[in-house]
Amino acid sequence: MGKIALGFAAALSAFIGFSSVGYCAEQIDSIKAPFHVNETLMVCGQVAEVTSQPKRTLLNLGNPYPKEHVSVLIWKSDLQPFTEKFGDLSSLKNRRVCSQGKIHQYKDHLFITVKNPSLLRLMK
Repeated sequence: MGKIALGFAAALSAFIGFSSVGYCAEQIDSIKAPFHVNETLMVCGQVAEVTSQPKRTLLNLGNPYPKEHVSVLIWKSDLQPFTEKFGDLSSLKNRRVCSQGKIHQYKDHLFITVKNPSLLRLMK
């Protein structure tokens, strides 16, 4: 009986640890991002602009640059899995997406760096 209880406790601990990875307790609209700098959560908004640059691609949520609410940043080195999942990212313009990650601020602009396409969702 002790081995079963010990096995159950180990399995439960593994499940709790696994389920907390990738879990996001809060979802906010992109316009509220300035109130959550340095927090990790799910940010949702309409893609107003997609900008492809030599080293990165930016999905600007809410408004085009320089008035975007927050940008979803995808580095070129991480881009291939995103294009495999979503196709040409410019097709996301005017679509609602949610992205999970930590909100950072650089020179009065907010961004979330996303390395894994499972952390970017296309909403219907």
